[in-house]
Amino acid sequence: MPWRLGSAISPRFVLFAPAAKELYGNWPSIAQIIVANLRLSSGRHPDDARLNELIGEACVKVPEFNAWWASHHLDDCSNGAQLFHHAVVGDLTLHHEALTFATDPDQTLCLYTAEPGSPSAQTMSLLASWSAPDASSDSRGRGSSGRHTAPGLGRVSKVDLGL
Repeated sequence: MPWRLGSAISPRFVLFAPAAKELYGNWPSIAQIIVANLRLSSGRHPDDARLNELIGEACVKVPEFNAWWASHHLDDCSNGAQLFHHAVVGDLTLHHEALTFATDPDQTLCLYTAEPGSPSAQTMSLLASWSAPDASSDSRGRGSSGRHTAPGLGRVSKVDLGL
């Protein structure tokens, strides 16, 4: 099965986790794409017990799932734009491209990028700066406590960010 069931972009997270509806600003659209990808995967891997179990669980636990499944849409999730809602910095629109490997087509690397110069790119730069090492960090980005530091994270508010 091409999805890692424990990952943040897995069908299990998107379909069952309440946090997914907060993270994805357009959750119904994302969930429908995930269902279309599950349908595609079920055709490629009809005997995958974990996949079949996930589909059965979704039929019972996700009210919209049965209608989406019955639509017979297929999607390989290869590219597109996704709206994310970050709890601190607000909405981001990121474009994604899924790259598969010829030697293992069930392994996929997803790349997310923001349009250069866009508000989302500025927000991504802000988020990246929070994980950058501060002046008191060693060469591996670890502060005096030995943990990774996030400069200014505790001091940033929505007002500071212009939100």
